[in-house]
Amino acid sequence: MSTVAFRLVTNVPATQIPEQSHWRFVASTLALAVVLLAAVAGFNAWMDTTGTLGTGQVDPIAALPRDRAAKVTLVERVDSPELVVLGSSRAKRLDPRELGPAGARGVNAAAVGADLLEARVLTRWLADRVSGERPFPHLVVGVDVEQFRSSSLRESGMLAVPEVADVAREEARADGDGDAPLLPLLDDLLLTWSATRTSIAAAFEREQLEREAARAAEDPNEITRTQPVDLFDGHGLLRSDARFAKASVRTAVAAQLPRELTVTVSDYQGRYRGFGAEPSADAFADFRAMIEIAREQGDTPLIYLTPMHPSVQAALRPLQREARRQAVLEFLRSEEAKGGFRFVDCSLDCVGDDPLLWSDGVHLTPAGARVLARELRTRVA
Repeated sequence: MSTVAFRLVTNVPATQIPEQSHWRFVASTLALAVVLLAAVAGFNAWMDTTGTLGTGQVDPIAALPRDRAAKVTLVERVDSPELVVLGSSRAKRLDPRELGPAGARGVNAAAVGADLLEARVLTRWLADRVSGERPFPHLVVGVDVEQFRSSSLRESGMLAVPEVADVAREEARADGDGDAPLLPLLDDLLLTWSATRTSIAAAFEREQLEREAARAAEDPNEITRTQPVDLFDGHGLLRSDARFAKASVRTAVAAQLPRELTVTVSDYQGRYRGFGAEPSADAFADFRAMIEIAREQGDTPLIYLTPMHPSVQAALRPLQREARRQAVLEFLRSEEAKGGFRFVDCSLDCVGDDPLLWSDGVHLTPAGARVLARELRTRVA
């Protein structure tokens, strides 16, 4: 039977199998692949979990844009803040009430991973909000030695915050940094399995958040994560930091500091192998633009160079961190001499190395932030 079947198959003339059918099969397969890729890309663009695309169709759940969205919302809730703190996570624990006059309305708008481009964007946004009954606030800006690097609007999460997205685009275009930086990222953002897996997880997370919101609507005491602004109090400080009121928590955090310092050193050693000693000219331009915007509004910002734990500074010295610090310090002092802002160098001696003042090698505890605020007030008095 097998021989007969073989003869039946092999005896079919080739002319009876039209050549067009092969091409139809190939074309159909390619069309299906294109449709599938388009569907995957569209789904990932719709979710935009990192906030890089700025589609604005679904609120991002990634930490960076949610953190920025929360701080923008806080500023709008205060409506007319008299003092605003800007900076990275190293400035997030500065209490604006300890920096301005008694009773002044202040908001800490510092955000995780924020860079000088973002400080420039938020300063412009604050300036655009100025009206007869809404004056420009006094700015206190913590700048990190590590912030003086090339930065990307697409990577910041700012495009996922509707209130500032247009301002961010305008500031980027002012320096010739428009939409072009997005193009090299499209494959990673839209067509990789990693991006798709994250989008699927985000979809399930979104459903969970919506269920939490529904429960919160029925029960005012229900804790919900749908509004990242609820993680902060009215001054922009993390509500979770209330735990530091307990002596046991302060002692436990101090006991963990040696391990945290080791982790910080390892992290920043990896960063500095790519940084080098030379700061970025783009970061210098962003800093100057931020100061100019504030100056036009009649403000003289207080700029301070953020501290780093002494042991971490020592560990990074072979990787040119001290050379970079000196270069940044020289730039800031030369800019201060031109007028427009007051500068305090807190990179070495504003806080000290008391274990109760540090949560890791670059972040202060609430107690450390109070020491820093007191030092800033003293040095600018």
